[in-house]
Amino acid sequence: MKTRKPTNKIIYAIIFFTIMLIHFLVSSRFYALTQVAGMDESVTIGWVSIASSEKSWVSAVTLNKYYGFGFAVFASIFYLFTSDPVIIYHCLQIMVGIIYAFCGLICFRMLDYMVKPKNRKENTILIITSITCVFVPIKYIYFMNEHAIILINWLTVYSLIRLTQRPKSKKYTFSLILFLCYALTIHDRALVLWMGVVGSILIISIVKKKNYIYIPIGILAVPGFVGLRKVIKIIRHYIWNSGQVLANTSENTIATVFKKIPYLSKPINWIFPIITVISQLYFMAFSTCGAFFLVLFSGVTFIVRYIKRRRHNNTVDDAIFIILVYSILCIIVTIGIQAVSWMPDATTISPDMVWSEILGKRSKFYLRYFCSYCGPMLMLLSVFILKKLHYLKKSILSSGIAFVIVSILECIFVSGQYSDMLVKSNPAYTLFFPFSFLLGEKRLTAKLFIVSICVMAVLYAVVITLIYINKKVILTSLIMAVMVFQYVVSTISIYESGSERLYNKMYPIYQFMNEVDMEVVDDHKFIYKPDMTKDDMRLQYYLADYTLLNAMPDEIEDDKVIITNTDYPFLDDYLDAGFQMEYIGNYRIYVYPDRLPQSQ
Repeated sequence: MKTRKPTNKIIYAIIFFTIMLIHFLVSSRFYALTQVAGMDESVTIGWVSIASSEKSWVSAVTLNKYYGFGFAVFASIFYLFTSDPVIIYHCLQIMVGIIYAFCGLICFRMLDYMVKPKNRKENTILIITSITCVFVPIKYIYFMNEHAIILINWLTVYSLIRLTQRPKSKKYTFSLILFLCYALTIHDRALVLWMGVVGSILIISIVKKKNYIYIPIGILAVPGFVGLRKVIKIIRHYIWNSGQVLANTSENTIATVFKKIPYLSKPINWIFPIITVISQLYFMAFSTCGAFFLVLFSGVTFIVRYIKRRRHNNTVDDAIFIILVYSILCIIVTIGIQAVSWMPDATTISPDMVWSEILGKRSKFYLRYFCSYCGPMLMLLSVFILKKLHYLKKSILSSGIAFVIVSILECIFVSGQYSDMLVKSNPAYTLFFPFSFLLGEKRLTAKLFIVSICVMAVLYAVVITLIYINKKVILTSLIMAVMVFQYVVSTISIYESGSERLYNKMYPIYQFMNEVDMEVVDDHKFIYKPDMTKDDMRLQYYLADYTLLNAMPDEIEDDKVIITNTDYPFLDDYLDAGFQMEYIGNYRIYVYPDRLPQSQ
């Protein structure tokens, strides 16, 4: 893909810094890790343990889950300079912003090749698309493995396109394998990338009767996959050899799916995967102003016609085809795995199931898994608008019908059935899609769903009208603006208050411990946390320079520091020995007074 114009360098700069600016304006409102009850972010960052012999988060991490180290290990760089959680958080967000800005550049490069813009208007559409299609419904203000998976997904799609241009290319065959192998170190869900790549290359090879992979290098994927999985297992054992099995490692996702498939033998259990599929499709369509359904149905129409014209030589059509096939395969596999693996281990509907996280949260709003693969697919909307508008027009009716059906099912059989759950007691059950703030209510209510569907219907009608009157710039701007809107408004309105509460509760502990004169033993500063739970991974993040031990000291000595939750029994022996007890948030800190500054 050659850059056609010198001005593209200016366009790249505009795309890069605009994405960074949007992300910075939102993330700057947050002070530290935003999860209120969850530990995923902290556990992910736990891999900083391997960056320095002076840090060990083993006790805290082994109580939680395993998350891949391929992306999180880069967080270790920042810990070499500071352990301040606020500074670290903003450094992590800068890194995430750079990643997504880079995704925008990849997007424009592919669009420039497929569209070959002839005027300023077409260039404007491509710029708008490249800036905004990376803002899919994912929690950007978190630090999550999905950020890295999205980048690898864009790089994978780019390599696939280059292989359609230059079949059997050694360079791009190797880069494709390299990206896929690296993805394994990010998260077990990266297996979806492998399935999508193998499936899409196999399909296009059958359709075109042509080999696109350089076989001698492509064979390296097998030892690369098997060997790297083994290496990951060894590294995990070496770093966290605690004698207990970490969650997320006892059995892989595929094994979980096969384990739960027998539950589908009873029709009563079909409700769970059906709810997941309906809700995932609906909220993705809603969050993209209908663009997801438009591209999906236009893409299916394109795929059918492409297969009929298999002997037609057009590298641009080849690129569109492989993007569609790859993205659709990844989405189908991801939603399919979620629908089955999230199915509760039960055979009848009971009150417990109605209250389960599966029905209350995941099935509706857990979009981040399959959203990782939606960016390149949404990018094709601009390609269809500018070069293949007839595919959009042919698909308006079918996509509109699909939206109506999914909306009715969502409103009546899904949200209607569970709208009376008393989820106000659980802040995790919140909506994070556009316009949910219109009612001033972020919780699950039937009224909110009805209003949301009405808003979506109006937007969808506007989109259809713009397609027919050929207002391409306005159409692209509207759809892409909605994706930025859901990112900016929903992120701030839903997560800011939780972030502030967590910061106010945890940061004072970091400030207090910085004033304590700690003994250093074998390069470590030890803090005893006898009642350590999974939630304490957050505490370990805020106390990065300290090693939390899930135990009590062997002896009462003045060099020991102990932290407990407020519901833990008082340590009377330590108080009798002259220790001072400080209350900070939900914690009690026991420290010998001589280790505190005189001001204390």
